[in-house]
Amino acid sequence: MNKLKLSFDKKDYPYNDDSHDPNILWGLITLTVSNETTLLKEVIKWEWNILELLQWLKDNSEHLSVEELPVKLYQESDSIAKRIYNFYNDDNLFDELTADELVEYRERHGLRFGLRGTDIKDVYIGLISNTHTISFYSMEESWNFEIDLVSFLNELRQWG
Repeated sequence: MNKLKLSFDKKDYPYNDDSHDPNILWGLITLTVSNETTLLKEVIKWEWNILELLQWLKDNSEHLSVEELPVKLYQESDSIAKRIYNFYNDDNLFDELTADELVEYRERHGLRFGLRGTDIKDVYIGLISNTHTISFYSMEESWNFEIDLVSFLNELRQWG
């Protein structure tokens, strides 16, 4: 089973001219997917306040673990990211009710929402066909990895 690993390298807050919350824990956030021997994907490498991401993961851990994507029409082999991409880019799939549900789903499963204000890719973590995955899809690039989400969330609990 592939491992999702979050690492953090603390750095000085770079915007000293700005007034800011003194509780910000600024640094380089790295999220990777690897198997027992090989790094498969560097998902995120971004300087930001790690506390925001940790809080988002904590707040959404239950949803990440059990919530299924509300989009019903798809190819069985499609990743979560590809299903979301197709929904927004195919007029035959789009409907307002599902769109509202999908906005809420994306807020709970899209890493971009865990790092608000950043310009990271639309990466999604979630449950699909009884398997936890992390995925990204665009016309230029796509990837999808099965992950051990339970172990990842358990490790995060040790961060505090």
